[in-house]
Amino acid sequence: MASGSALHVNVPLSNYAIAWKPPGEKADWFAREDFFPLVPVQKDSDLIRQISQGRMLEIYEALVGDDNVAGSAPIVEFAVNANLTFKCVPRVLRGIINYYKQKQADDVLMYEKRQLDAPRWALQLHCEEKALGQLLDSTKYGGHVTNLGANELWDDYGSSASTIYDEIATRLEKIVLLTGHKVNRFGMAFPTWRVIKGHPGLVRRPFINQGGSAGTVLTKELFEKLFEEWMEPGAVRIYKGVFNRSPSPNDDNTIDLQLFWGPGIVAAYVEPNVSVEDFSLSKGFMFSGLDGNGEPMAVIERDAPEIQPIGGRELRLVTSMDWKLVNNKAGWIWPQVIDPTNAAYNNDAGNSYFG
Repeated sequence: MASGSALHVNVPLSNYAIAWKPPGEKADWFAREDFFPLVPVQKDSDLIRQISQGRMLEIYEALVGDDNVAGSAPIVEFAVNANLTFKCVPRVLRGIINYYKQKQADDVLMYEKRQLDAPRWALQLHCEEKALGQLLDSTKYGGHVTNLGANELWDDYGSSASTIYDEIATRLEKIVLLTGHKVNRFGMAFPTWRVIKGHPGLVRRPFINQGGSAGTVLTKELFEKLFEEWMEPGAVRIYKGVFNRSPSPNDDNTIDLQLFWGPGIVAAYVEPNVSVEDFSLSKGFMFSGLDGNGEPMAVIERDAPEIQPIGGRELRLVTSMDWKLVNNKAGWIWPQVIDPTNAAYNNDAGNSYFG
């Protein structure tokens, strides 16, 4: 029952409501756009050709001299390795505008806008989970994996085994030597950066802190400067995208947030454009036949008179993608660089942000 005073009956405010909304700038929320540049494809599956790197780096004994007319100079050709494949998988979510509920809803709830925004955002969350399931799968990196021991984790500042600078530099160097490119993606979760920016093994480097004390913290720019021989400016990417793992229907009083990005780090060279001379770690293959615009997400609306009691509209959101690691020479993964069981990384529900 509405309450108030003899002169006023309480009603919902029309110019104020408490509501979380998706971030307008998603660069520090979703990682898949950084690590899986889109490759539009005309069919949902096809072959990916691979040109041999080893053959291109081979030294041949050239024929020497000007009097070897009868000699036979070595023939040099490029070689083709086994094909890779991709398979785009359609993924669909729906939203409903119920005309009866729309008429009943208070204006401040912005019923139609929120009913349309909800499935759009939900599909974004779904795609991020699937893409990072590929990116953070250490089995896809071949030998380019560092599994740190319990006494080597970077949030153990007091451990002599936690050699953060040499560990990072050594792995980045391998990527540079194999690809010929500096690393331009160095991704991690928000809490991991908090650990790294204050790590004594970095802030006590002479370039950062001439006095050698621990009273300095790193900025992203200073961190990149420490590794400038192997890392491009702007390579560090810090992600804070989360989802609620409480099953539906859930209660905001017990919201249980988990980060999409785990307790590790991925370093990579990623070519942002589509090219026939690409040596990236990963690509996102997007079936472009969903609509006439070639967008990664198609939006289809239809009248839905079957919605009770007076009809409505259905919004269908569709994407068809394959997020694929195509060249593990261009990447390195540390699956865990901090201890995810540390209470410092617990959410309001008392569970780890890392699952």
